[in-house]
Amino acid sequence: MKEKLTPAPLNQKDIMEDFLFEALFDYSPGYIEDNKCVMGFINSHPVSLVWSFGSHTIRIYPNGNVDNVEEAKQSIISKLDEMNREPDCQTICKISQDEVSVYASFYYKPEE
Repeated sequence: MKEKLTPAPLNQKDIMEDFLFEALFDYSPGYIEDNKCVMGFINSHPVSLVWSFGSHTIRIYPNGNVDNVEEAKQSIISKLDEMNREPDCQTICKISQDEVSVYASFYYKPEE
């Protein structure tokens, strides 16, 4: 039987937004708190990340006129995969994508 995963929401208690941004971005000039949007760079690709307080899913997408959207999306996915391999991290993320965006849903790691 498949073990049910427990969502880990972005609520400054379960997942701290600042920590998430620092782990994902190579550089982030800042974010807009009211709109729940942050812009930054992942592997030199300018991207935006949007989230909702209390949700466990984020959306990341390349900004503007990125030359190669697929390459930018693969950089995002690689960064999320790195986070999943971090042994001290207490969460994992399930990754999905559409034509433009990458989605990461965060869950607590199951007890071993």
